[in-house]
Amino acid sequence: MNRQILACNVGLDISKADFNACILTTYNDYSRINSGSKVFQNSPSGFTVFFSWCNKTVSFENKSFTMEFTGRYSEKIAHFLYEKKSTVFMVSPFKSNRFRESYDADVKTDQTDAYTLAVMGLERKLVAWQPDSEFFANLKIIVRERYGLIKQKTAIKNKLHALAYAAAAVAPTVERLKEQMKLINKQIREIDKQIENYLKTDEKIWQKVENLQTIPGIGLTTISTILVETDGFRKTANVKELTAFAGYKVTIKESGIYKGRSHISKRGNKFIRQALHMPVLCIIQINPLFKPKYLALKARKPKPIIATTAIERKTLILMYSMYKNDSTFNANYFNNKQHVN
Repeated sequence: MNRQILACNVGLDISKADFNACILTTYNDYSRINSGSKVFQNSPSGFTVFFSWCNKTVSFENKSFTMEFTGRYSEKIAHFLYEKKSTVFMVSPFKSNRFRESYDADVKTDQTDAYTLAVMGLERKLVAWQPDSEFFANLKIIVRERYGLIKQKTAIKNKLHALAYAAAAVAPTVERLKEQMKLINKQIREIDKQIENYLKTDEKIWQKVENLQTIPGIGLTTISTILVETDGFRKTANVKELTAFAGYKVTIKESGIYKGRSHISKRGNKFIRQALHMPVLCIIQINPLFKPKYLALKARKPKPIIATTAIERKTLILMYSMYKNDSTFNANYFNNKQHVN
């Protein structure tokens, strides 16, 4: 039998300055070989050297590449490989760590992490990564900036509240904190206007945004956050994938006589859940579609937060359906069963 390559995956463990690469090759005789490991600079010139090394090491065109989501550090190499028409797999650190544990790995280094990611790319059925569209990628920078300012604002408010009870003379400190608060509020207002103006540059998307704004309790900030985090709902193919992506997937653990309670996984995009939490507190008071559902759930569940989270999930599904169908708010949405599956 002629020995032929069946699959080849390159695991990448990426850090700020460099990244470790490990090439694993699977052959038709069921053997797997570590074809090479090396460290490269995390820079455009390093990417070129790395890609050339991969092609010289293993002459197999359909190589795939597996890496973890590591914030900005993994973005440039992922885009570089995507532009080279390569298949790129992005996995969450949680999943890669669980996969590593299944191998009883006692040693954890950058080199072994790259090897584990290569094995994961070969053994698991992973979904190929695609970059965000340019429109929402640019908008995400602005929306994330706003999120950071809100966190700073909350921290300053907490400091001012604490200083109000201080025994020492804190007037100068309080004054400076109040000045910081004024600046942050000004910048948030500027960003809100910038987000609105940016969305209006695409007539089709702005029409969809206006449709979503017909949902009682949902504003532009929530809408823009969800759109940039889902790339205009392109990152998921259906409702099930969307709720899992946002961390609303229901999980339960049972073993023998032990019966665990169901709960959401929270292993998903935290920005979506945070964007929905405060609006939902308003929605359950004024929204004719969700108010009765919330009250019914609250009466059955041991904690009100369970009912609130369920309404967050339903609100996300409603937004997904309206965006895909170019429709406005319908109070009989769930009764008519017009939502996208």
